[in-house]
Amino acid sequence: MKAFDSTTRALFAAGMIIAVVGPCLGMVQKMGFDEIVDASALAFLGSVVSLDAYESENGQMIFTRVTFAVEEILHGRSDSESIETLELSFAGGEVNGRRIKVSDVPVLILGEAYVVLAREDGRPNASPVVGVYQGLFRVIEDPVSGERYPTDPAGRAMSRINDGKIVKTPLVLAISNGALQLNLQESMDHEVQVEVPVLASPAADPHALATRSKETPTTEDLMKLDDLLEAIRSRKPR
Repeated sequence: MKAFDSTTRALFAAGMIIAVVGPCLGMVQKMGFDEIVDASALAFLGSVVSLDAYESENGQMIFTRVTFAVEEILHGRSDSESIETLELSFAGGEVNGRRIKVSDVPVLILGEAYVVLAREDGRPNASPVVGVYQGLFRVIEDPVSGERYPTDPAGRAMSRINDGKIVKTPLVLAISNGALQLNLQESMDHEVQVEVPVLASPAADPHALATRSKETPTTEDLMKLDDLLEAIRSRKPR
């Protein structure tokens, strides 16, 4: 039997490799926004233009090479470099009908735009993204207004960054003409915390305040893509 390569051995040792059909759960240490940015060696905005799955040299593991068309480098690499594309490899994928999924490693979508905060430490990692998936933000666009909003890989939008931590909404299914379509059942099932600013006078009825705080958020409550990019730039300038 062939020996595993160093990356495959490291992933098996971490208990991260499984062949699955359904979802899988892993143990990932939660990171705040400031921690994610500080730990990243490279941050950029780009769109996925190709997904190429391949086997490791010994055939034991499958990886997917993701190629991004770069829209903007936020930090990392040489300031003088003009980078049009970037490639990152993620553990997991499918080759010749054989599929491997790695716990918590994000699966990126062809044609979609992402903000990526990545490590570049030369170590074997299942995911180059800081915090496995936490430094990855999918970008969704309002087809009417053209405004763009960041979400986490699960599809939850960001309402703000508070004390270095990201406050999220329920899962966003779509945004059109400023209106949010949310999966509110998902938020109840998974107890997602929704924090919407409460605008009322001090004399307002406490019951009314509690009701307002649970109302469905609107796009006015969301961080826009430009807000996220500026937060990354200001935290870790080029």
